[in-house]
Amino acid sequence: MRRGKAPVAIECKWSASGFDPANMTAFRRLQKQGRNYVVARDVEQSFTQTYQDCRVSFVSLSQLIGEIGSGG
Repeated sequence: MRRGKAPVAIECKWSASGFDPANMTAFRRLQKQGRNYVVARDVEQSFTQTYQDCRVSFVSLSQLIGEIGSGG
């Protein structure tokens, strides 16, 4: 976690359909702020889903790099 910044949660999956939101929603109950990503090889067009109050962006690896960059 970068000092002074909300933690970014990233989960990697072979397929987006394999994502189970239980761990990410549990993490967000403890760390309320921050972005949530699922990176999967079969995501061509990014999309967002909400689980309970946890908004999760599904992206490809290149899309993730474009969104979070080099950490700056």
